[in-house]
Amino acid sequence: MGPYVLDFLCLRHRLVVEADGPFHDPERDAIRDAWLQAKGLRVLRFSNQEIHNSLDVVADRILAAIEELGPVPRL
Repeated sequence: MGPYVLDFLCLRHRLVVEADGPFHDPERDAIRDAWLQAKGLRVLRFSNQEIHNSLDVVADRILAAIEELGPVPRL
């Protein structure tokens, strides 16, 4: 999207999910997240360790974010 490659994007819910490996730069990520948020997207970030060790917690956070957004009109 734009100048960025996203790990996962759900346009219907305007939700980006990023899996952060060991080479992520927090300063660059903050700039990227601000750009995505300015486009109306919500960004969730999870470390690879969280995904591998606590996938159920990650899934619960993604579902909670979708529920917080409320119903999305069908196109």
